[in-house]
Amino acid sequence: MKRAVCVATFLLLTVLSSSAQSLDGRWTTNLRARDGQTITLTLKSDGTNLTGTIFGFRTIPLEGSLDGNRLKVTLRVPTATGGELRVTYIGVVEGREIKFTHQSDTGRAPVFGPNAREFVATPLQ
Repeated sequence: MKRAVCVATFLLLTVLSSSAQSLDGRWTTNLRARDGQTITLTLKSDGTNLTGTIFGFRTIPLEGSLDGNRLKVTLRVPTATGGELRVTYIGVVEGREIKFTHQSDTGRAPVFGPNAREFVATPLQ
């Protein structure tokens, strides 16, 4: 009986771990940069920490956190005056997509324009 419980537990853990999708890798979005190029993400997870970049017309670093199927990402966008603008998105993983929503305490529009209030990322093949 104990052996059957151990085997069943092992099989359940194997199925659960294999069905979880990794966020690591390159993602494409439905956003376009000023030059018309598709904006892409590169993500790397380490436990609940998330790092990476977003690329449109230049590479912008990002950092964030994971909590189940939810993530919070902050972009560090360089400004013309040498400063840094922080832009935050909340993402929800649904199947093979991450649905992002712009978060602003000031009501300021996202740096990628009004279309970037909400966007979807899918794994880049």
